Parts: sequence; structure tokens; C-alpha cells
Amino acid sequence: MMTLPEQIYDASRFANQFLGVNAVVNIEEYTVERFGNPLCPSVTNDHTITFNKAWIEAGRLDSDDIPFFLIHELRHIYQLEQISKYKSGITVRENAETLKKWAHDWSDYSYNFGDPVSRKKNITQEIEMDANGYSMALLILKHINDSWSHMIRMEEDQFDM
Repeated sequence: MMTLPEQIYDASRFANQFLGVNAVVNIEEYTVERFGNPLCPSVTNDHTITFNKAWIEAGRLDSDDIPFFLIHELRHIYQLEQISKYKSGITVRENAETLKKWAHDWSDYSYNFGDPVSRKKNITQEIEMDANGYSMALLILKHINDSWSHMIRMEEDQFDM
């Protein structure tokens, strides 16, 4: 089993072959202001990814939970970079329709506060579906030659704080 720093480095290195974005990764104590709800694993602010310490300490090192959400957050950074470049007239990888959907979601972001209604609004946003799908696809690709069991616990999985 890899340590937390090893998981972060390994997942970042692998994801950046495809995304080409970098981030600083922090771990902080849970606060409502920072994470919205105690089940939220991570958040992105500019090029900083912050993991919820309580979420990690709930037993995440025996799975691909951390790499999944790290790649998920790196994808959010990529989305924001692509939107910014597009608005500046710089050539980007994504099509205009996708970028407009992403920009709309980011300007009217629906947070997950832990209740079923806000969770559904959050995970059905284009940017969240894209980040989740991209993260899962990269993890499958990363493990294509091993016997990976696809063990990822999403944020709705309960744990005691």
C-alpha cells in the first residue's frame, strides 16, 4: 500500500501526461466553510487542491479514493484553464459548446451540502460529470495491466468524524 504522499505524486504524474496542469496539494481539517459537508473529499481553488483530513483519516489509503479525487480536481483545474484560454482567444483542446457549458456551471456552481437534493444538483452538473468520468477513465487506463478492483468510495459513503 502506498503512503499518502506516494499516492498523490503517482496520480499527479500520471494525470499530467494527459492534462498538463499542476497543482499544490494540501490537507486541512474539516470546516463547513471549506468543504461544505463532512463527506466532501476535496476542493479546488485556482491551482490548489485541498483534501479533507477527516475524509482521508476515515481509511482511504487502501483504495484508489485519493487518486480518483486528485485526478477529479486536476480535471477541474484543466476545465478552468481551458475556459480562460478560450475567453482570451487562445486555441484550446475543447469545443466551444463544451466550454460554454463548463463556464455556465462554474458561474452558477451547485455545491453538495450532504443532503440528497444538493448532492443530485452537484453531481449532474456538466463539470462534475466530466471530472468524474475523466478520473475513472484515467484510473482504468493507469491500471490496464494489473488486477485493479475499481475500489473507489464516493463522497456519499458514510464515516464517523
